[in-house]
Amino acid sequence: HMRPVLLMQAVGSAVAQDYKKVEIVVVDNGSEGDLVLHELDKVEEELRTRNGRMFRLRRTTLGAARNYGAAKARGEYLLFMDDDNVANANEVRVLLTAMAATGADILAPADDYFEGSKAPTPDQLSAGR
Repeated sequence: HMRPVLLMQAVGSAVAQDYKKVEIVVVDNGSEGDLVLHELDKVEEELRTRNGRMFRLRRTTLGAARNYGAAKARGEYLLFMDDDNVANANEVRVLLTAMAATGADILAPADDYFEGSKAPTPDQLSAGR
């Protein structure tokens, strides 16, 4: 919410997946302010070129925003991310492989923690494990 720079990082990590059949659905949960809205326009334009869509809601609960995005998604599986999340480049493929191998209906990715406003490099992510 109201952090378009972080949102662009999150979207960038979704776009960079090595599994390419990914639809990106972004739900803006009531961001305000001319600068933030201008930056969101840029994110929305980028999404249009990357099999993605943005929906803008009035401020609501996190659950309602996620449910809205889930209802708009066209895929078979969902991976929820917040604006301050960065997906590993193989995250979708690894989750799909684990689901196929185990028959699991629900999976969640592992968490890697980092500090700062820049996305971590792959080396930094793997160093924490």
